[in-house]
Amino acid sequence: MRTKLFSLGACVLLMACGAKQAAIDEVQFGLTTAGAIGLSGALAMDAIKGPAPACAAVQAACSSYPCTMGSVNVSLSAGCPLPLGGAAAGSVTVTGSWSSADSAMLQQTFTNATVAAQSNKALAVANVKQVSASRSGNNITISFTGANAVASASGTAVAAGGSQSWTVVVNTKGTADPSDDVLTVDATSASGGAGVLGSARVASIKDAVLDPSCRLNPISGSADITQVSGLIPTITKIQFHATCDGKAEVDGSTQDLQLLP
Repeated sequence: MRTKLFSLGACVLLMACGAKQAAIDEVQFGLTTAGAIGLSGALAMDAIKGPAPACAAVQAACSSYPCTMGSVNVSLSAGCPLPLGGAAAGSVTVTGSWSSADSAMLQQTFTNATVAAQSNKALAVANVKQVSASRSGNNITISFTGANAVASASGTAVAAGGSQSWTVVVNTKGTADPSDDVLTVDATSASGGAGVLGSARVASIKDAVLDPSCRLNPISGSADITQVSGLIPTITKIQFHATCDGKAEVDGSTQDLQLLP
């Protein structure tokens, strides 16, 4: 009986560790996905309003508003880098309805989108619908939920945004060059996935800054994850730091930040 009790306890501990890692993955992989969606949405907004950035080609222009057939093709490259991951290849087709030059509801489809620094690994997201985009001055705010994102063949639902609601503010610096954009990412989840003993989690990301000076990790901001298994809550804290080393602080310990699953 003692052996059986020990095995059950070990199993519960292992599953709890697995749940914690899943929550961390939802943060680290989700940030890469949010950066790619934010970049593509902002480029499409700039392209439709004009002048179009060099890596964004208008396929269907909006001559007046409201405009229900806008379409832009974004070509990822070293000159059009991902906020996290940097030089990339592939394309993103952005379509949608523009109520004005500064407000739209978008859909995005990623085609053969890969990250050079990750051994040409595919992005975790294949497409996302119902992406809200609005402009105020130099800032373009992109919002979406993980429920509206579909993972690529190499990704997972967690990596494509998980259960969270994401807001990405893209500061274009007033230029058409995407390589100088600064993105600030916030995310919340009302309830993460249920698991062992009725476990659930609530996660939040606050002011994660993706700066062009560093494509390896956010240079500031934080994330809090509250995990409840049975009646026992645990809190995981992630702190992003200014050093561009591809790492983050997880519960006070420096760990590698994985950009893709």
